[in-house]
This record gives sequence, structure tokens and C-alpha cells, in this order.
Amino acid sequence: MRSFLTIFCLFVCLSWTEANEVSQDFQVVKGANKTYFIHPQKTLFMEGLFICEESGLDLLSIDSEEENKEVTSEVASTGYKTFWTAGVNLNEKGNDWVWLTHKEQSPSAPITYFNWKQGQPTPVTPDSSCILFTKDDLEGTWSNVNCREEHIPICQSYISPI
Repeated sequence: MRSFLTIFCLFVCLSWTEANEVSQDFQVVKGANKTYFIHPQKTLFMEGLFICEESGLDLLSIDSEEENKEVTSEVASTGYKTFWTAGVNLNEKGNDWVWLTHKEQSPSAPITYFNWKQGQPTPVTPDSSCILFTKDDLEGTWSNVNCREEHIPICQSYISPI
């Protein structure tokens, strides 16, 4: 727990830089309410957070079944199967799942929608505190995994209504 809180504090406490342009390395996919930016290389969880933040974006958060289906559909053509989300558990003894953001006024938001893979989440330990999105055959499911694994980060930005 202590190591995760240290990492979380580093994430929240660092000063954030706002980028004017998103890196050209991302594959860009427009959804209904968000634009998704898929990074081409696998990273550790914290690296994925920083890659998104450096571009003025957040790591993926999913707030509804409809959005989960949209992300599943949008990532189908990427050739990748597993993706980091911004979901983490802040309490190894319970279910305190939140989305991490780089917004100073709200560095985390409780997760209210889940789409756990069967048998998930496994008991939370300091090594299984991050939520992984997996594009299965027809749906995207979630599992809690070791934050030191390497997976593809998906960053996001909200589409402003005109």
C-alpha cells in the first residue's frame, strides 16, 4: 500500500505541463464524446499516465456500458489487445477504485461503472492495483493487474459541444 501511495503522490503532487499539441505518435480515434489517442508502444502504468499528461490528456476512463462498447469497437482495428486505463485501487484492503486525472481540482474520481472479466477483480495487493482494459472477441473487459506490467496506453480528451 505504501509504495502505491508514494507513486500516487508523485503523480498528483508533480507540477503539470500543458502541451499545445498532441504527439504525432498517437493513433487518433474519434468517439461520440471523447477522442482517443492510442500510443504505439507498451509502457508501465505510470509511464502511460505521464505520456498522456505530457500531451494535456488523461489516461482512459470509462463511465458507462455504452462507452465501454465504443472503446471496444474503436480499438478493434489497432491490432492491440490490452490497454491501460486510469483506474487504480487506493486501498489494498477494499474496493476503493478511482480514475486518476491530471486535474488539480479533482485528481481522482470514484469509478461508478465496472465491466470486470469473469473472476475479476482478484484480491487487491500492491501489485494488482491497476485496471487493464482487454479487447476480447466482442466486448471489452476489465481486470486488475500489476502496475509494472507493460501495456498500450490509451489517452483521451473530451469533445466540446459546439
